[in-house]
Formats: sequence, C-alpha cells, structure tokens
Amino acid sequence: MPFLKVLVALYDYDANTEEELTIKENDVLYILEDDDPEWWKAKLKTADPNDLHVGLIPSNYVEPVSNPSSSSSSTLCSGHPVPTTTSSGSCPPLRWCITLI
Repeated sequence: MPFLKVLVALYDYDANTEEELTIKENDVLYILEDDDPEWWKAKLKTADPNDLHVGLIPSNYVEPVSNPSSSSSSTLCSGHPVPTTTSSGSCPPLRWCITLI
C-alpha cells in the first residue's frame, strides 16, 4: 500500500465513526491520502504489516517524523543514534536501520 508521508501522532484521538481511526500519542502513521486539509486517510504502523488499521485522522493531531540532520548521525524510533553513512561514505549495514516498535 503506497503512502505519501510518515507522521507521528501528537495526541490521542478516539474514532467517532467507523471511517475514523483511533490513534494514541506517538503512534507512527502512514498517510495514504491528504486531499482534504482537515482529515487525512492513514494506516497505523503495527508490528504486523498485514494488520490493516486504516481510517481518517484529524490532520492537526500529527506531525512529520523528524528527518535526519545533515550531521553524521540521526535519531530513529527509540532515540538511539544511528549513523547515516559509514566512514567510507556508503549506507550503514541494514541491521542499523531495522528497529521494531
């Protein structure tokens, strides 16, 4: 399922209709549609990528996941520093990029 961007929930939101998605603060969300400025269609990131938790969320309850800085390291998920490149300038080993939430 292609997505437009990855965002993180700033607040809890309880769905009021079947079309809406309940989210909790710090949930990671894949935005599937953002045509409406107030309500975006999102998929909740889960440990099992086959779980389909999809629905509408209020756009003002989310913010972009922090982008890596231009420095030699970035912060992912649980706050652990992860190098963006190795000393040779290539991408770091895949094991550095995988974090289970």
